[in-house]
Amino acid sequence: MTDKLKLGIAGIKPGDNTLHGFAIAKDDTCIPLDDIELVAACDVREENVRGTRERSLFRDVYTDYREMIEKADLDAVLIRLPTFLHKQATIDCLKAGLHVLCEKPPTCTYEEMLDVAKVARSSPGKYMFVRQSRFLPSVQAARRMVQEGKLGEVYCAESRWIRSRGKQILGNAWRSEKERGGGVLLDLGVHGIDQAWFAMDKPKPVEVTAATFTAFKQYATDPNTYSADDTVAGMIRFESGAVLACLFAFGMNAVGPQNPNQPDKPYATDWQVSRLFGTEGGLDIQKGELIHGPVDSVEVEPLPANGYPSGSPMVLQAREFIRAIRTDTTPLNSLDDALALMRMLSGLIQSGETKRSVRLN
Repeated sequence: MTDKLKLGIAGIKPGDNTLHGFAIAKDDTCIPLDDIELVAACDVREENVRGTRERSLFRDVYTDYREMIEKADLDAVLIRLPTFLHKQATIDCLKAGLHVLCEKPPTCTYEEMLDVAKVARSSPGKYMFVRQSRFLPSVQAARRMVQEGKLGEVYCAESRWIRSRGKQILGNAWRSEKERGGGVLLDLGVHGIDQAWFAMDKPKPVEVTAATFTAFKQYATDPNTYSADDTVAGMIRFESGAVLACLFAFGMNAVGPQNPNQPDKPYATDWQVSRLFGTEGGLDIQKGELIHGPVDSVEVEPLPANGYPSGSPMVLQAREFIRAIRTDTTPLNSLDDALALMRMLSGLIQSGETKRSVRLN
């Protein structure tokens, strides 16, 4: 393939000029990447489609993705629909022979991901899922240090993403509906777990345990539809014996450490933690710190992240999608990774529901 990749987008966000990294924002519009031709877009909300048409970002616009993939001249589709639509939209695009980049989480359940994988393995189209933080220099550097044994044996990791009180609970209604959005684990947890797991060099998960809570239903805009978990505490055990402890919350009566980018606020109300602990050293990915030194003292140094591609992780992710298509190779965010990630997430959800640990076959 030497021509530009003809891209369609399922799911329009008003005012989005970067299009998940496939374009660069400039003033009130966007400039597509050199390898990309913005061909078609669709959204069920007529006003979003109308706004896209008025800005002339795409050649064709639709209100149904199925009509778009049938009528538009496309090579690939970016799917960024609500979570409960990911499975069917991905399958429909792959069956049409199109390359797919699907927003996280890849599906709602592991069983749905198995259905996607079956189609993907027989389709000429490439499959990739969105996990942009894998392309951060700090995450790339952390993974390389693990691969090279610089931390010794990595036996434990920690991942958290917490939002204070109820800001998240008051918005994005579908995210707090169990059948449509899946709750905090499929919204924030997918980011945190994947980042730590990827940095650990993707060890094989064998067992999970979790406790799930719906703690803030009383504050929801519509308590009758607020059915998903808003807090999850869990642990993933790997074949190597290492563990990943995690905590995610849409709302919690807690605050985080001060954000250096917001010096006027003494604490953070939306913060993440991703740390790896080895026998020879440790890493704090969010802070970009390497912790090591003699056994009787501690040395804290900047994480050596020079030499890795920098810039927007969304753009780097989009370029990886294009690269995999051009070279007919497996993308960094692979189908097998999506299967493993959804197995962990579904296992944690099952454990929370049954109040028992779950073995991952």
